Amino acid sequence: MSNINYTDRFCLCVNLALITDQAAIEAILSFFFFQNYDKPLGIPQLLVQYEENAIYNDFIELFSKSAALQGFNQINVVCVNPDKSVCALLSADKLLDIRTVYQRCLDQLPLKVDINLYISVFGLKDIIELNIALEEEESLYKQQNLNGYRLAEEYKKLVDCVNQLELINKAAKQEIDNQYTFNQILKSGSHAVYLQNYYDNEYEILPLWYKQLGHIIKVLTGKRSLRSLFDNNITKYEN
Repeated sequence: MSNINYTDRFCLCVNLALITDQAAIEAILSFFFFQNYDKPLGIPQLLVQYEENAIYNDFIELFSKSAALQGFNQINVVCVNPDKSVCALLSADKLLDIRTVYQRCLDQLPLKVDINLYISVFGLKDIIELNIALEEEESLYKQQNLNGYRLAEEYKKLVDCVNQLELINKAAKQEIDNQYTFNQILKSGSHAVYLQNYYDNEYEILPLWYKQLGHIIKVLTGKRSLRSLFDNNITKYEN
């Protein structure tokens, strides 16, 4: 549903004829790092317009390589050309057309609740007017089909929850992979192995009272602060 605010999702629509160098590609990629950039299932989405297939193919090749270097291994590129488009891109100044299309989208609820309506805006005024118009259409739909409206709301909450869990799972997997890589590096380095073996065989087996005595000696010799013995938040060792 709409409920537009300044943290709602957005995505870019670019004319490929204007993307002439690597700097333009890097500028597009920078938007992917916004938290509210549109990333269905975690995949950034980019709307494009182009006249020639060759321009599109060249762009995809360069853009995919640059995106991969930034950690985006998958990009969903959607064409919005009138003769090739798989979705509608409407201008914000065509409020009547937007209302009509949005009514059709709402009529598909609750059977189809993943509504993707792309609207090009030219300023904050457009966003405010769109918010009002879409909320009016939703209010009318709610009055006419309350059960469908509620079902769509619950479904959207579930989808948001699933997307959040997928992001958490992806982050956890990345953390596990990083830990595995670190351990492999640690095991492969002879000096690191030597230090770990020394710690295990020479220090770890020492009795606790001996280790504590060593800490006290460090305090007496000025190598460690006294407060650090009682507070873990204090810097332990003096420069």
